[in-house]
Amino acid sequence: MTIEQLKKRKNHLDNLLILISFLLLITISIGLAIHWFFLIALLIALFFIPHQLAYKKLKLDFKNHHVKKMIDSIIPGLTYVPEKGFDENEVFESKVLKKFTTYKSEDYLSGTIKGKSFESADVRIEQVVSNGKTTTRIIRFLGRLFIVDFQKKFENDVYITTDKIHNQSIFSEDKKVKTESIEFNNKFSVFSESQHSAFYLLTPRFMERMESFSKIAKHVMFAFKDNKIYIAVHTERDAFDIKYSDTIDENYIEFVKEELKLLEDLIAFIPQ
Repeated sequence: MTIEQLKKRKNHLDNLLILISFLLLITISIGLAIHWFFLIALLIALFFIPHQLAYKKLKLDFKNHHVKKMIDSIIPGLTYVPEKGFDENEVFESKVLKKFTTYKSEDYLSGTIKGKSFESADVRIEQVVSNGKTTTRIIRFLGRLFIVDFQKKFENDVYITTDKIHNQSIFSEDKKVKTESIEFNNKFSVFSESQHSAFYLLTPRFMERMESFSKIAKHVMFAFKDNKIYIAVHTERDAFDIKYSDTIDENYIEFVKEELKLLEDLIAFIPQ
């Protein structure tokens, strides 16, 4: 399937969504005097749900036919599985992210870069809040999670985060560690049961790397656990998904390249 064929499918679905939205407004207007609930439910069942399924199929076809080729042309040898993600138990047990109401993970990518084995996937975590009358879905994390194999096992777990408010409650039993760098302490919060383990990891060179990386990824969470490094980057976007507002063109291809550049920068950041 060519890019042009995918563009035509996307344009058709985008136009169909506009038509469905228009019909929905008309239905609501007419339904003010009759059984509006039945009319809206019928419209959703006949048009909106099939449209969403067709759009999901379009995104999957695009990933399987073209994103895989883009990734392989930029960094050969990586494995990309669009429908696969991380198991939520492993994610929450690592403490790299906090558990809320819903969890979803997809766009699994794995391989070896600069001698380091890694896995990565999109993760979306939402909190559903209800007051009895209305229900609200709050996005607590939307971004990319990386798991990088480390050459040796960490003696004690160490957690480093730029989000000082959101992640505090995860580490209620862990000890907060202060470094000698005021600038570093202003940007990051460090938690560990062992100050020695934290200071062993936080060499001046490593702290410089972290400060440099924080300019690329402003909202990031690190967990150094066992022989793995977990890195959650809150990008506020699904890595390879096509949105309604997106155009399948050179700009989108550049976005895929930016995502892979972030991966390369992150791998380079990992200590030896």
